[in-house]
Amino acid sequence: MGEKRFFSTSFKTSTLLGINISRVYSTNIPVAARKYPNADAEKGLILIENRGKSGVYRWTNKVNGKSYVGSSINLVKRFTNYYSFNYISKSKMSISKAMIKYGYSNFTLEILEFCDPSNAILREQHYIDIFKPEYNILKMAGSSLGYTHTEETLAKFKARSLTPEQKANSLVHLKIHNSSPEQREKSIKRILEYNNSKGQRVEVLDTISNETTLYTTIR
Repeated sequence: MGEKRFFSTSFKTSTLLGINISRVYSTNIPVAARKYPNADAEKGLILIENRGKSGVYRWTNKVNGKSYVGSSINLVKRFTNYYSFNYISKSKMSISKAMIKYGYSNFTLEILEFCDPSNAILREQHYIDIFKPEYNILKMAGSSLGYTHTEETLAKFKARSLTPEQKANSLVHLKIHNSSPEQREKSIKRILEYNNSKGQRVEVLDTISNETTLYTTIR
C-alpha cells in the first residue's frame, strides 16, 4: 500500500498539491441576501420578494462582467422603473443603455443587503467601494461628486448663467407679460396649443347625461 497522507482542515495552514487552500477559499466579497441569475425569467419573483423593502442592489452583465450598484428606499418601485422600456429608453444611465443592448436575460440581480432607508446611501457607498462597478459613472453614492463634465458641457453651464442685471430684466419681462388679462389669456392659449400638439385626445362619456366631452392630456 502507498504512503498515507493526512491534510489539515485549517485553511490558514494547510496546502494541497502545493496550493495554499486559504488562498482558494478566502474572499472579501460579501454574500448577497438574494440573487436572481436571470433578471428576465425571475421578474415576477423579484417584484414579489422585495415588496416593501429598502436596500442595496447590484446588476451584473453576464456577457462582459460589468456591474452597477444602486440603492433605494423602495426596491420594488425602483425595479419597476428598470423593467419599464419607456423609462430606461429615456434614461442616460449606462446601466439602462446596457439593458436595452443586452436584454434582461443577460443580467443577474443581487440584493446585496436589506437595510434601513436612512442607511441606504451609506451602504451603497460601501459596496461601490468594494465592487468598483463599471456602469456607475458617479463614484459617490447619492451625489454628483466624481462626475467629470466635458469642457463643452461646462461651457454651456457658464453661458446659461445670468448676471444680476439679466435676472432683473427677466423678472420685469415676466411681470409685464402676466400683468394684464389679455397677456394671461395669450399664455393660456399657448399652453393649450402646445398640449394639442403634444398631448393625446381623450374622450369621456358621462353615463348619466350621456354627454361626451373631448379634451387633450397634459404632457
